[in-house]
Amino acid sequence: MSNLSDNQKTLQERSDIDVCRAEVHICLVSHQLLPNLLPVLDVAIRPREVVLLVTPKMAKEAERLKALLHDAGCRVSLWSVRAYRIEDIRESVLHVITAYSDHRLALNATGGTKVMALGAFGVFRDFDLPVFYVDSENGAMVSLSKPQKSVPLPDLLKVETCLKCYGYKVVAVARPMLQAKNRQLYQALVSDIEQWQRSLASLNYLAGEAKNHLWCTIKNSLLRDTHFVALLELFQQADHLSVTDNRLGFAGEDSRRLVQGGWLEQYVYSLIEELRRKKKVRDAAIGIRVENKAGTSNELDVACTYANRLHIVECKTANLQGGHAKGDDVVYKLDNLRDLMGGTYGRALLVSYRDMRKEDRKRCRDNDVSVVCGRQLQQLEAVLPRWLNGELLG
Repeated sequence: MSNLSDNQKTLQERSDIDVCRAEVHICLVSHQLLPNLLPVLDVAIRPREVVLLVTPKMAKEAERLKALLHDAGCRVSLWSVRAYRIEDIRESVLHVITAYSDHRLALNATGGTKVMALGAFGVFRDFDLPVFYVDSENGAMVSLSKPQKSVPLPDLLKVETCLKCYGYKVVAVARPMLQAKNRQLYQALVSDIEQWQRSLASLNYLAGEAKNHLWCTIKNSLLRDTHFVALLELFQQADHLSVTDNRLGFAGEDSRRLVQGGWLEQYVYSLIEELRRKKKVRDAAIGIRVENKAGTSNELDVACTYANRLHIVECKTANLQGGHAKGDDVVYKLDNLRDLMGGTYGRALLVSYRDMRKEDRKRCRDNDVSVVCGRQLQQLEAVLPRWLNGELLG
């Protein structure tokens, strides 16, 4: 079923939506762009035009929002206002109402400064025009006019749109189909974690050694390790590597990256993608690379959107209890990315193939980062919906 049909059906179920439906939305620009964008993504109430009231301090945010609104199919006008002089704001809003007197208007009072919101609300109330507020925490649009009612906000947000809202350029993103041979491989690795942990660490290391040549030499001691040889056979059956005497060769760079740890990212993505197919997640992506305005790059292993929030997953097969991949470094990175790219309501999950120290788990809890590690990974499919619904795991 198309998004249009879904929204038409939703519209029939949301009989109180009239307060949000208008030809023109008046919006107050702030650092948080999503509350002004989300109602426009809903085709059931999408206006023809959006008027953005912008202070000089919010000029960059306004231009970013303007581009996103254009992508959604709206005309956009920018009106300059002063942030903290309520009479100036009232006068500007009066000018807007006069200029659009032949159109049905609605005020989205979510953004801007408190003074801006109060000033604009007062004018709209005086003219008995509709005002609404986007309640991101509860996923609703709330009427501030009479009758005062709450309207559920459909799940509308996609991964790239959310990242663009926070000022990131999406350089690379993938939504691959998981092959049956890989599905069997990943299930085998997860089903018997204790058997494969040590051998997988050795294979990860060898895959790193093969980065520039797609081959490396295996020590005889490893070839005498029955668990390691069995692990090689698992990856060989999935056509990712081959072994000739002491020489380990990879089918290609994609296979080498998969063996080095990318398989866990693909496994997690496959579980989230299944939720998307069941319409329990709005969007899912893997291997996301972004750049900010300064050109600084960041990578997200897996990301999805649900309930109009960005959910970020970091996947680790390395030992997080020491070395270059210490648990505290990973937690700091994930906490930081969640706040920068998902805002106040973003969520983060660390999935580790190996177990983690108690102090690292506590650090995750202290930073509202969920954790699934070690044998818990076998229950990941069952606990993912709980994380998506706001439960802190681990």
